Amino acid sequence: MISEITNPSGNPTNARGDKDGNALVTVAHAKYADAVRAGRVFTGGTDASGVAPGTALGTTAAFALENPLNSGVHLVVLTMSMGYKSGTLGAGTVLYTTDDNPSNAVPIASSTAITPTSSLLGSGKTASAKLHDAATLLNTPTILRPFVALQASLASTAVTPWQVTDHLDGEIVLGEGSILAMEGIAASGSSPLVFFGCTWEEVSI
Repeated sequence: MISEITNPSGNPTNARGDKDGNALVTVAHAKYADAVRAGRVFTGGTDASGVAPGTALGTTAAFALENPLNSGVHLVVLTMSMGYKSGTLGAGTVLYTTDDNPSNAVPIASSTAITPTSSLLGSGKTASAKLHDAATLLNTPTILRPFVALQASLASTAVTPWQVTDHLDGEIVLGEGSILAMEGIAASGSSPLVFFGCTWEEVSI
């Protein structure tokens, strides 16, 4: 059974069903390819200097994704990642946290700003979201859930090379005026530095 439908480009497309009348669906491209090609996906991360993961829950966040008030979009978080840079890590956990308070017109009091990049490389598209390293928040955030556990280790520790990537695939969505902040609750270690990265889709409200 084949029916004709119109795709977003205005061209007719044949939709196929099985003998019981159910639509048959198959993956034509990679998971995020359509959203990337539409210019809705952005990515960004810590610069070459790295950032300390943190030691206690408070108003200092290692890394933060912000959806400004009146942005007109929701930020659908696709992946979050972290890699080691240098120093001795302290044992503990890096957490997803949020200061979910849309009345905060400027939820990030100060930070090192990061410029997001469109995942459609060469497009020059600009993100509505803001990214921050070493961000000072207006309030102590609420813990959402753990991101990754850390163990005491340093550059000379014999371990397999690692990078942690959490494929959230939209489990966390930032409304206007909200932030997603990464904070460590861990031993201080000795000058620990890591890299954070985040990829998200901006969907019109």
